Amino acid sequence: MWQSVEIHGDYDDLRAGLILATPGQVAVFAVRWCDHEVCNGGFHQLFYNSTGILFPEAVQGLQQIGATDYASFFSQAASLLPSADVPRDRDERIRLLERVPYELWKKQIKPVEDAYYALRRTGTTVERHAARYVEEHSEDFFDVEVLN
Repeated sequence: MWQSVEIHGDYDDLRAGLILATPGQVAVFAVRWCDHEVCNGGFHQLFYNSTGILFPEAVQGLQQIGATDYASFFSQAASLLPSADVPRDRDERIRLLERVPYELWKKQIKPVEDAYYALRRTGTTVERHAARYVEEHSEDFFDVEVLN
């Protein structure tokens, strides 16, 4: 799935890549990509990079896998943009980011990111939530008949 889903194109490309995925696969895919972006460079990086196309799936996916605290952080970050609806289109997301002075963005996002990283340090990571979800919903990820 990681190679077949195009996150660097437009929404039609993304949908085409996800068409055969189960809701659980979509959730874990989006959550892992977006969490990696936040951990690598914060929410600014997530919104700026092409990965931001997955933002709606990531928020829904975080809820789905039981990572509600992380979903809240994503929603808080989105609320700092001039429009809380995070656009799929990268250029539109960048335009929104550019409307917020960078120093103001850093000041406002810092408590959100600090809380995000603090939660990760407790061991309650997105990866743990995702792994538990996959284990509890293995039929969404594996051909159970082949495994038996």
